[in-house]
Amino acid sequence: MHWLNESRRKMESLLSDVEILVILYRYITGTELPRLVNGKVLYEGTRPLDSRSEDIVLAFNSGNIADYQQSYLYVRIYVNDMDNGSGVKVKDLDRCKAIAGVCNRIFKEVAEGDYIFSLDEVPHSNNRVDVAQQHVVTCKLLFENNY
Repeated sequence: MHWLNESRRKMESLLSDVEILVILYRYITGTELPRLVNGKVLYEGTRPLDSRSEDIVLAFNSGNIADYQQSYLYVRIYVNDMDNGSGVKVKDLDRCKAIAGVCNRIFKEVAEGDYIFSLDEVPHSNNRVDVAQQHVVTCKLLFENNY
């Protein structure tokens, strides 16, 4: 019977994707990252399609449960491209580097109560959003809930 009670306790402690994203949102809004960019902290699917702001978008990727709950999250920061001097828009390397550096610091490993966030991959800025002429600095995070 002990295993059944333990199993019930774990199931009651599981967090939904939205609950996990709210925890991440609260953490991020208390860091220097939102002050570094000129946009908002948003959840995936809520960013205006025509936004030209340096928005921070939070997304849930996947999750599993074993001895503890693990989930993978994405933090995407949109960075405006810059004019290369000939009217062509290109990645703003200095800006992407500065934002990725802050992400490395604030996501290295964070303990928030029973929760831990840590970088699962090196922040990178490979993606380009052609419509908005922006690149995206992407941070993949591992979220752990120790019940």
